[in-house]
Amino acid sequence: MDNELQDFGQKAQNMAENLYIDTRGRTERPVTFTEAVVDGLAAGGGLYVPQSIPQLSLEDITALAQMPYAQRASYVYRAFDVDLPAETVDALMAQAYGDNFDSQAVCPISSLNANTHVLELWHGPTSAFKDMALQCLPRFFSASASQLRDQGKLDHEFLILVATSGDTGKAALEGFRDQDGVSIAVMYPDGGVSDIQFKADGHAAGPQRAGMGRARELRRLPNGREERVQRRRVRAEAA
Repeated sequence: MDNELQDFGQKAQNMAENLYIDTRGRTERPVTFTEAVVDGLAAGGGLYVPQSIPQLSLEDITALAQMPYAQRASYVYRAFDVDLPAETVDALMAQAYGDNFDSQAVCPISSLNANTHVLELWHGPTSAFKDMALQCLPRFFSASASQLRDQGKLDHEFLILVATSGDTGKAALEGFRDQDGVSIAVMYPDGGVSDIQFKADGHAAGPQRAGMGRARELRRLPNGREERVQRRRVRAEAA
């Protein structure tokens, strides 16, 4: 498997750096992968998409099927010629899809019969399908921000603010836990999540925060009068 990755790494070195453009066409210039990851949305509100889509041969795709999941993920990201060192991408994917999943296959496929197959997406650290992305993205975010700081393009750290009514909060807390240069706060509605979700969000390990509360706001009625309405307010509290 390492030979396939080395061969592919050589191919990627022969490619021009892949840049990312705004789907709304409002950015002044294309940006690198690391800039796109840290920006999230483009300045004009659009999504970043790569200028070039890699072309994989049938042999490349067949080789992917034989690789462990982490190597497969690394192969795909390196195919897009991201501006992180290849060894960094390999290390990040090994962390994202390693012992934190309770199955070596990461997302195994169970066959019920010859025509029905189930892709199991609940083997991550929070048992939510969102672990598939939220074990990967936070590591890329932290590594991208670190590289941009080293390049003098960034001079601050980040607070990720999440609003959730379900499993996203815990998956995000777990994913960003202990990532350098990044903190995370999760907001959830008081009484609006299940008991197990409340316990998961409110008792996460690490320096994250989760909170809930109440607020008052004005609602304008058809007759022009205003009525005070009870609303939920988020109040950051140490978990």
